[in-house]
Amino acid sequence: MRKWQHDATGLASSTLANTLNRHWPKGERLIAEVSGVTPEQIWPSRYRKPRYR
Repeated sequence: MRKWQHDATGLASSTLANTLNRHWPKGERLIAEVSGVTPEQIWPSRYRKPRYR
């Protein structure tokens, strides 16, 4: 049986690693909190507001 390593959030490290490749607001928020910045600062393209004409 394989043991999964979990961090302080209770999530597997691979789960949080997925946040680096795809949009997952909960994971982005957790990583940003630990880093002391906002998710928008780390992933601006994911939070860019659409422009309307």
